[in-house]
Amino acid sequence: MAFNPSSVFSGPEIHGSFSASGGGGTFAAVFLLLSLFYVLYFGFAIACYILQSMGMYRIAKRRGLRLYGMAWVPVGNIWLLGSIADHYNRKVKGKNSHYGVWMLVLALVVFVFAWVGGILLSVTAIFTRHGAELSGSMFGVAVAAMILLFLTAALAIVLAVQEYISYHKLYASSRPKQATLFTVLSVLFAVTIPFFVFACGNRDDGMPGPVDSTVEPTAAEPEPKAEPETPPALEAPAEPDSEPAEPTEPAPEEETP
Repeated sequence: MAFNPSSVFSGPEIHGSFSASGGGGTFAAVFLLLSLFYVLYFGFAIACYILQSMGMYRIAKRRGLRLYGMAWVPVGNIWLLGSIADHYNRKVKGKNSHYGVWMLVLALVVFVFAWVGGILLSVTAIFTRHGAELSGSMFGVAVAAMILLFLTAALAIVLAVQEYISYHKLYASSRPKQATLFTVLSVLFAVTIPFFVFACGNRDDGMPGPVDSTVEPTAAEPEPKAEPETPPALEAPAEPDSEPAEPTEPAPEEETP
């Protein structure tokens, strides 16, 4: 009988050798480690989200900002972060800004562009996988997908810059002495942002006067004018204790002879 080289890699012998070498146990161990890493990463991400939301919620509620519950809502917390920066500019810098509105619009546009661009790119990939050429309408779909993804990246960078500016204003309103350090670390290590925001949740060191935005500063009450003193009433002359004696007639002089 001729020797068949393929018989070396087939048959029950190869399965037995794989089991004996512990290949199944290695795969199970790797799968367990990856699962544990995913669980830890997911738990850490949830903890960071809770810390940041709690810090922003405390700041916005104490300063009287409307819809402070948006701190717990994705995308809504971006608007609230910009509103905290706007409140700081209004109270400290004396100017009106619109970080909250612009950041919310940018976040929604980035989400929509990324979603649509991803769908168009997937459609193009499906057609090219089945051998279709990029001609006519499919070429236009591919170009549109690339343009949308490029705009998404550019707008995401603009949104990130505005977010870091807003974080700096949040730090400056709560802990002005550490604001620059917190901002630099936030840019270099984004994972530190939730911890910094949570640490600023109970501080308003950089806010002058009342922090509640609904309370208008009241003017100093004028001091009451001193009423003019009334002159003392003229006292009536005291009545004599005894009535004056009645005048007596002079005694008649005696006539001399």
